Amino acid sequence: MSVKYALLSLLYRQAGHGYELRERFEAILGHGWNLNPGQVYTTLDRLENDGLVQHDLVLQDTGPDKKVYSLTPAGERELRHWFTSPIQKPDRLHDELYVMIAMSLASGVMPPEQVIETQRQGLLRELHEVILRRARCDWAGEVPRLLQLDAVIMHLEADLRWLS
Repeated sequence: MSVKYALLSLLYRQAGHGYELRERFEAILGHGWNLNPGQVYTTLDRLENDGLVQHDLVLQDTGPDKKVYSLTPAGERELRHWFTSPIQKPDRLHDELYVMIAMSLASGVMPPEQVIETQRQGLLRELHEVILRRARCDWAGEVPRLLQLDAVIMHLEADLRWLS
């Protein structure tokens, strides 16, 4: 997941400081992403060095001054380019499941049928858990989470079909 483009997206409609951006990120995508505050500030510094964001200092009565970031025209162009570019997926041949099955065939340590059945059972358990999580989601307020869970379900189903 690209923190760079997530931050640019969050700044598109509203400026914000690092902590606010992290909170908005988690409100949209959920707390499972573990976005490190240091990663937010490091990314914002890089984005500013690249001319994609700029900041204004907001003086505080107590505590340090806040840097409030906003998107530059170059940042908006970069963001629009990202949204209109296909995602480059990693090479699927390096998938661990494929490697495990290929190695069981080549080594003879374990029959591939046993490896496949073990993996099928694990995928079925995971699919069941994800379907239950999806059923507990609130349709009105958790659309990004629902989309994410739908994608996970489809990937699990595809792996199960491949193992059949």
